[in-house]
Amino acid sequence: MTAKTSPEGVRRIDQREGEKLKAYRDSRGFWTIGVGHLTNAFFRVFPGLTISKEKSLELLAHDLGAVEATINAVVRRPITQYQFDALASFGFNIGVGGLAHSSVVRLINEGRMADAANAFMDWVKPEEIRSRRDSERRQFLGA
Repeated sequence: MTAKTSPEGVRRIDQREGEKLKAYRDSRGFWTIGVGHLTNAFFRVFPGLTISKEKSLELLAHDLGAVEATINAVVRRPITQYQFDALASFGFNIGVGGLAHSSVVRLINEGRMADAANAFMDWVKPEEIRSRRDSERRQFLGA
C-alpha cells in the first residue's frame, strides 16, 4: 500500500507555506500561487492569475503526489503517519531531489530515528525557515 499525506499533514503544510490565491513572486523570484505551487506541466502560473480555494487544494494534492511517491520509493523502514507527514512537508519545501538524498532519509533507513529528527535542522537554509524545520522535527517526533 502506498502511503499518503494525512489531512492533518496537509493542514500543517498549508499552515507552514501559507496560501495565496493571487499569483506572487516567491523569495527566489518565481511566480507562485496557492500553497507554494510553481509553474509546471500541470499548471502554469503567471502575473495577475487568481485561483479558487478548490483549485489551490487541487494543485497542492497534485504537487504532493511527487513528494509522496518519493517518500514511498526511498524510505525503506516502516514509519508512522506523523513521520510521513513531516517528511512530506520537508520534501515539499526542499524538493524531491533534496529529500531523496537527504541525511534525514539516510538516517531513517539506518533506523536512527532520533538522529533523523535532528537532521531536519541541518536544512535551515535560509535562516528564516528555522521555525519551520523545528516544527517539522517536532512533528516527526509525534508532537
